[in-house]
Amino acid sequence: MKNVRFYVIRFSNIASFVFFLYVSFFSGEEKDFSYSDAEMPLFMPSPYAFAIWFIIFGLFAVWLARQFSRENRDEELYEKIGFLFPAGIFFTALTSLTGGIYACIYLIIALVISTQIYRVIIREERKSSFFRWPFSIYLGWLSVAVILNIFQVVKGYGISSFLGMGELVWTIIMLVSGGGLSILFIRKNKDLLFPCVFVWAYIAIAIANSDRITVWIPALIISLGLLILIVQHKSGDTKD
Repeated sequence: MKNVRFYVIRFSNIASFVFFLYVSFFSGEEKDFSYSDAEMPLFMPSPYAFAIWFIIFGLFAVWLARQFSRENRDEELYEKIGFLFPAGIFFTALTSLTGGIYACIYLIIALVISTQIYRVIIREERKSSFFRWPFSIYLGWLSVAVILNIFQVVKGYGISSFLGMGELVWTIIMLVSGGGLSILFIRKNKDLLFPCVFVWAYIAIAIANSDRITVWIPALIISLGLLILIVQHKSGDTKD
């Protein structure tokens, strides 16, 4: 006999996801900042990169369906995550309804919550291999999105430099930082999906900045390095 909390958590999970889908596809809110092509942040990826949301939506749909499975080995893990999932999804959805600094704040909150969910998942030894997949990709894309949103806010307020460094230098610093974070996930968490998101984003950034050699070369070099590490780690797991 399932208790009330069981059903409340699952209803909240589905309700928040439906809300997120609705605002993602039907929100027509005006954003605080708009850019011409020349004013786009250097960290802005080519538009095709945002298609990753369809992968995230699909994986979460499967994840939500699995919570009602009769043979659900992850039932305890769903309980441990509790209301963190709907909270994180809610704040992510709010970014589609707002813009500027508010969207950035909501996205950072969503990133913090999603990081906590990810920590709960990796600490659980008895889980299905699929359970982590949606959150690896989601957390990876949120990380990219937070960096991008910070650049958008800074540029939207007309700030051209920070700590004596301009946008180009900060873009390269963030590219390297994202690469370092991806390596950490590969080494520490044995997570190959999280770095794949950065490879996806960095290739899109390189394409969007095809006329700026100082951006697309670092983006492609880091992407290539991550791909090599991913393949090496995958090959090592296969041999084991």
